[in-house]
Amino acid sequence: MIEIQTDIPIPISSKQGTPKYKFGDMKIGHSIGLTAAELERGRIAAAQWKRRYPGWNYTARRESDGSGRIWRTA
Repeated sequence: MIEIQTDIPIPISSKQGTPKYKFGDMKIGHSIGLTAAELERGRIAAAQWKRRYPGWNYTARRESDGSGRIWRTA
């Protein structure tokens, strides 16, 4: 039988408060460099950030060596 318990604190998530991409700290003209493997995930994260915070715009470009960069544009 399962026992119901009270006053057990919820553990803090290890991912809580530690964003991988620092979009909130970026000012217009700032950019972050990403490896080729990280670029697509970073582009998706920027799009999600833009949906949550309208008015924040980003653009991503691949560089000649395969790596990439994401800029805050607005």
